[in-house]
Amino acid sequence: MARCIMLQANLPESLWAEAINTATFLRNRCTTKSLDGITPFEAWTQNKPYVGLFRTIGSKTIALNKSRKEKKFQSKGEEYILVGYSEESKAYRL
Repeated sequence: MARCIMLQANLPESLWAEAINTATFLRNRCTTKSLDGITPFEAWTQNKPYVGLFRTIGSKTIALNKSRKEKKFQSKGEEYILVGYSEESKAYRL
């Protein structure tokens, strides 16, 4: 799965660890036969995983940089590539 993520997103080989973390994150939120149709995340936490924040890995994103003090009509965001999801909070890894 990690290899497919890297190929689909055109990620460099230096981001192989991010691809493996993302594959694990996604895999833990997919149902399995061995757990009678529930996800490993649900079996561990007794909560259904929220998948509403899933986005396409490798897509271009713009993140707001609040510490950047630009003039009124200048860009306050920076462009990044989405490489995964945070385990600790509802955030993306860019």
